[in-house]
Amino acid sequence: MNIKLYLISDGDAYENTAASFVEAAGGEKAVIALLLHAPNFERYLPFYTDPLKAAGVSQVLPVGPDVFGRLDKAALMAALDASTGVMVGGGDTEIYWRLYTLDLMGAEIRSRVQAGMVYGGLSAGADIATQICAVSPEDTEDGAGLIKPGLNLLPESLTITHFNLQSSVPFMVEAMQVSGVSRGWGLGEETTAVFVDGRLSETIGQPVHLVELLDRKTGEYRQTDLTQESA
Repeated sequence: MNIKLYLISDGDAYENTAASFVEAAGGEKAVIALLLHAPNFERYLPFYTDPLKAAGVSQVLPVGPDVFGRLDKAALMAALDASTGVMVGGGDTEIYWRLYTLDLMGAEIRSRVQAGMVYGGLSAGADIATQICAVSPEDTEDGAGLIKPGLNLLPESLTITHFNLQSSVPFMVEAMQVSGVSRGWGLGEETTAVFVDGRLSETIGQPVHLVELLDRKTGEYRQTDLTQESA
């Protein structure tokens, strides 16, 4: 397999990552499926498309739900069929999880990425990419938190964006204990983690925080800051 993932923490990291993502997706021949979560996504398009176009992408195909929150599955399939890369945007992680990880949609995205389509996820798009999608209670509308299966593009892992060592680690450890995965990837501000076939291949911007669960019962863990130059 050749699974390449760009897990991006925030808008600043996105701007700094766009050129590398586009190059990996085919450079000037790249066509990017842009998956968004709001029915009025057109107003947000320049934020996503301007960095991609500046990097030389040939075409961006945006997809999002209608005003009733329903996704046009045929439109998503057509965009994926025409694209060399997929970028999943930021916003409400719970909505992205519902739209793009469940049933046929999740299976289609996963199969395309496993076949070589480059995946980029910005904030929420990074959160749903790993085996487990975890969102802390303070970041969910009902305050219940979210620990659910993600796209599983990065097995045995979960990702938390906008990561802070003091406030994010307790929930990350709890989510690993509940879900059974052993690695948590924390992406702070201005951070992108690039994975190739499950291995951290490159970091862009700030270091990536790796939290490894050593004992599921006690919650003992090891935390390491990682930087990796592109090979």
